[in-house]
Amino acid sequence: MINYPGKQEKLREELLKVVGKDRDVEESDRKDLPYLLAAINEIQRISSIINFNFFRRSTRETMCGKYTLPKGTAAGVIMSVIFQDDKNFPDSLKFEPERFLDGENGKHQQQMMIPFGVGKRMCMGEGLARAELYLIIGNLFKSYKVSMAEGEAPEEPVKRLSIFRRPKSFECLFQKVN
Repeated sequence: MINYPGKQEKLREELLKVVGKDRDVEESDRKDLPYLLAAINEIQRISSIINFNFFRRSTRETMCGKYTLPKGTAAGVIMSVIFQDDKNFPDSLKFEPERFLDGENGKHQQQMMIPFGVGKRMCMGEGLARAELYLIIGNLFKSYKVSMAEGEAPEEPVKRLSIFRRPKSFECLFQKVN
């Protein structure tokens, strides 16, 4: 979001319209903040911290597309490949929260987002993490404009084929807006 002041402003407008200046974002506001939910999905899509879902072993010989995987083959999902595939997310390297909004009614839609994994081995803290992301990001951008510090350059995309995705260190400014 730091590199997209227009997206920050659009988010802030939604937050101020729904929440106002005099109180914090609350869980009960969630249904009325589709752009916030879309922005969180886009942040997770474009900068997921954990790049691999847990590996699994096949319990029997399995066909995967045109490939035969012998019993005992380890397989895992590289999430950044899914999240940055133009077939799944057109213009995938562009930060575009609107891709998670229904164009007709502006409602939030959850398409193909699995940043916490899937199945029996998905992150046990997903519910807490989603609630914290919602409250922290919502309250941060409601009250502050965040920008790069002078002399800092926008970050280059993080390598997609590493296990952990860690951004380079940078300095930023927080400017109170209300």
